[in-house]
Order: sequence, then structure tokens, then C-alpha cells
Amino acid sequence: MPYSGPDDPKLPSNVRRLSPKRRRQWVHVWNSVHKQTNDEHRAFAAANAAIKKSATRRSRNDSEAAHKRLRIWRTERGRLIQEGENDDE
Repeated sequence: MPYSGPDDPKLPSNVRRLSPKRRRQWVHVWNSVHKQTNDEHRAFAAANAAIKKSATRRSRNDSEAAHKRLRIWRTERGRLIQEGENDDE
């Protein structure tokens, strides 16, 4: 029973709560695996794993981006200064 798309009313409730982009991904993986194996259990496992992997990758990328936005601080003469700060005292 392949799914017709991300707005298919037969989608599981956990998939309906996903963003449209993630639902499209889930449906694509589910339909592809089901077509290849004719096994719904494998299709569900593969589609759920793809969404989990995608979310993990996004989380890691968000963390790296946040880290790059942080100002670089260093200790000098017992105080914290922003990297590049002119400390002509």
C-alpha cells in the first residue's frame, strides 16, 4: 500500500506531525523500500531511520553554525577580552 504523497490521510500520526519537507522524505523512502522489498516492516524502519538521521544531521549543523557565531574570547592578564580587542593600557 504505497502512500500517495506527504498529504496522504493514511500516513501514520507521527509522520503527519512532521514538516512537509520531512513528510515528503519519509513517503519517498517508504515507497522506495516497499517497492524494492514488498515488506512494510522494512519500509517503516527505513523511512523512520531516514528521518531520524536527517534530524540528527540538522541538529549537528545548527550546533556548528551557532559555534561559529560565538565571539572568541581569550584570557589575558587575568581578564577576559574579545579576540581582536585593542588593549592598549
